[in-house]
Amino acid sequence: MKKQTKVVLVSGLILLGVLMNSGQVLAYEAGDVDPIQNNQQTLDKVDNGDMELKGWIGTFDPTETPDPEQPTPSDTDASWVNVMMPVTVLFGSLESDKGSVYGPTYEIKNNSVKGVKVLAQNVTAVANAIDSGLDLNMVADNGTVTIPLVKTDGSLLDTATEVKALTTGGSVDFTLQGQFSGVYPTVEKGPLTPKYNLSLKFDVQ
Repeated sequence: MKKQTKVVLVSGLILLGVLMNSGQVLAYEAGDVDPIQNNQQTLDKVDNGDMELKGWIGTFDPTETPDPEQPTPSDTDASWVNVMMPVTVLFGSLESDKGSVYGPTYEIKNNSVKGVKVLAQNVTAVANAIDSGLDLNMVADNGTVTIPLVKTDGSLLDTATEVKALTTGGSVDFTLQGQFSGVYPTVEKGPLTPKYNLSLKFDVQ
């Protein structure tokens, strides 16, 4: 399933896109050397000649190997990005968990023929943000990457941090983990329902 590049959403809840090997032939960019092999004809003892003008005007598909006879975006253009990822990512904690915050496991997958580096760029509060007492992290790549999203003092991620560089067809699993040191509300009062946006950035490799 193809999806366009998008910024995801962490939402108390996260609302939360590969370069071919350098030796492979890419389609042409403006001004490149003619990609067609043996594309010369010799005119001898004639006073006119014809050249075919072969056009291709369409939409670039980053999941297909480029045709050398078709236009291609520049090597780092966002047109190369095609990433599949969740729309909403959940996290939570019960009073019986004694402060442990956790969530399901999710996947970000690169469908592009180029490599794409995934970075967590910043977090913004959407609704019911917890001012203090919540420590929330994005834990990825089998626990080898931990990115603080929300700190116990209420500050939010504001510096782009690499999650993982994904090769063609590559993916990375992640979840949300952390601690809550505040007071759990009673059943009568109802739960805390913080919602945040997590913006991801995709750098074409």
